[in-house]
Amino acid sequence: MTERTFTIAEVCAAARISPARLHQWIERGQFKPIRGTRSGVARDFTLRDAIHLAAITRLQTAGLPISRAVELIGASPYQTAGQEIVCARKADVEVAIDLIAITRDVRSCLRA
Repeated sequence: MTERTFTIAEVCAAARISPARLHQWIERGQFKPIRGTRSGVARDFTLRDAIHLAAITRLQTAGLPISRAVELIGASPYQTAGQEIVCARKADVEVAIDLIAITRDVRSCLRA
C-alpha cells in the first residue's frame, strides 16, 4: 500500500509555515523530506513530514532559533518517530512540545 502524500500547500498550512520558508529549510538542510525530489517535478510530502515540520515550527514559536530546533529534533521525520514529548532549555526557561498533540492537530488539518 502506498503512503498518502500531500502538496506543499497542504503541508505548509498544517505546519503553519509559508512555502518559501519550507523551501529555505530544505535548501539549507534543516529539513529533509522523506520522499526524494527530482528536478522539474513538484514535491510531495508525507504525514510524518508535516508532523515534523509542525514540531519545528512549535519550537520556533516557543522562541528557539531554527538551528536549535533542528539540533533538538533533527532534520528528518525519522528522528522524531516514536517520541511523545520534546524538551529544550532556553536560558532559564524550559520548553516542551507535545508531539502527540501536534500529530492530532496536523491529522485534523490534513484530514488524514
